[in-house]
Amino acid sequence: MRKAIVTAVAAALITAPVVAGTAAAATTSSGEVCELQMTSLTANNLLNDGGSDYVWVKLDQTFFPSNNTGVKFTIPGENHPASSFENPRMGFDATGLHTWVVVDTWGPNTYLEADAAIACKAVNDATMIYRGGGAIYTMNYNVT
Repeated sequence: MRKAIVTAVAAALITAPVVAGTAAAATTSSGEVCELQMTSLTANNLLNDGGSDYVWVKLDQTFFPSNNTGVKFTIPGENHPASSFENPRMGFDATGLHTWVVVDTWGPNTYLEADAAIACKAVNDATMIYRGGGAIYTMNYNVT
């Protein structure tokens, strides 16, 4: 009986590191593998023609800037650096990163859609175009 208990304990100790190693590998393979860094946002066409747009950038579930006041755009062609939005950056995995430009419309906000998710592939000075309601914005970004 004692030999059976010792054998069972020894078997548990031998397999425990394998199970722990497998769990760690699974976490690593599904964790962050890329990071997006926004560099600027340009208003190609405002939602509020003749007025101003107050804009946030949304990366996954996070808004930039994090306050309740978006970044003000007043004319087509106006460009704001990432620092105006609190330097948006976010890690993501091989499934890609969903992003939006959100315009405050003092009611339900208007979400401008991108053509696709941002791919987990290293790029420098790439662009993503967002459209909706006649508005067009272009985000410049890097992925590492």
